[in-house]
Amino acid sequence: TALDVLLNNLAVGTFLAGALCWLRAPAHFGPILPWALLLALVLLGADLLLLVGDLGDPWRFHHMLRVFKPRAPMSLGTWSLSLFSITLGLAALASVLRLLGGPDWLDWIVGAAVWLAVIPAVGSILYKGVLFSVTSQPGWEDARWLGGYTSNSAILLGCSLLLALAAVTGQGEAAAMLRAALLGLLLLDIVFFSLFYRGIAGEFRQRYGENGRVFFWLGVVALGWIVPFLLLLQGEIVEMLPVVFLLVGALTVRIGLVFLPRR
Repeated sequence: TALDVLLNNLAVGTFLAGALCWLRAPAHFGPILPWALLLALVLLGADLLLLVGDLGDPWRFHHMLRVFKPRAPMSLGTWSLSLFSITLGLAALASVLRLLGGPDWLDWIVGAAVWLAVIPAVGSILYKGVLFSVTSQPGWEDARWLGGYTSNSAILLGCSLLLALAAVTGQGEAAAMLRAALLGLLLLDIVFFSLFYRGIAGEFRQRYGENGRVFFWLGVVALGWIVPFLLLLQGEIVEMLPVVFLLVGALTVRIGLVFLPRR
């Protein structure tokens, strides 16, 4: 579902953005990291519930872990999400305990768990784009740049959530860094989306009528690109708003993609 893809990107993007920012500038992003890890864990939990619920027999989901086929996108994605959920859960738990006054050695647990979670996080963020593009569904089979688009979009969404957390926790220096990063990621989002859309353009025009295309481009271009860009240029006054419009644009793209093969 479109919500599944969005939650996946939000969870993994929030973790990767938070982890990379913390490793690059721990003094500025250290106070934000526990909340970023906890938020990523909640989003991932919601995504996993949707994934299991979409199965024909949800109670047999564990059978997907009986085999490991690294060349199969579904198998790789299942194992990546499973390992990511374990390491992310450990990192979130240790960071929250440390925030509540736990012993210093918890910092080592947080650092080790974050490092260990990076590799399965990358697998979790990449597999969906490949999974869509290797099918024979009209439109999906031509979405060769979907993985690139969703990967950049996930980091973009993750940084926007970090910006909101920085505003709530009063981390002005971190917020300034994130605004600059978001402007660059937003431009990359336009590039990757253009490459992705070029592959599905023909099927997209056949699938959606004129009104549908107008609403789609309004959500993507006006609400998903122009408004967030202008808000980010305004600075700290509206730090909580870019994430709202970026989510609208991202959800619009994912809804258009999920329903693309359905006549």
